[in-house]
Amino acid sequence: MPLSLYGGYSTNLTAEPSQIYEGVGKNSDAWNAGIEGGDKRKVMKLGLAFFYIEANAFPSQYIDSDFLDGHTNRYGPFLYLSKEVMKKTDFNTQIFWSDAIETDSDGYGDSTVASERTRVQIDLLYHF
Repeated sequence: MPLSLYGGYSTNLTAEPSQIYEGVGKNSDAWNAGIEGGDKRKVMKLGLAFFYIEANAFPSQYIDSDFLDGHTNRYGPFLYLSKEVMKKTDFNTQIFWSDAIETDSDGYGDSTVASERTRVQIDLLYHF
């Protein structure tokens, strides 16, 4: 059974503390780590990951909307499975649990709305 470990780290080198809101720092780091195993053609592929994306790590427009609702200032685990049901057709299930990293300051007001949530996504993907 194939097993993969993965991780990543990035930082926004141009991030600066807020000049409007006191106490809002750079918040420029993002990282992830996960484990994935199995084969979607034989039984299924199963993965578990953890993501942490601070408020200024990336512009929110570049965060995939399926993941953490397309917002920064979020962290949480992510469980997923994939099964090939027919040639070029996959059944995928993903469960995200997310919450805001920073909530104490007015400077994070927009990014904390609906941040504490569980999201389940089920897809049938056809590759052509």
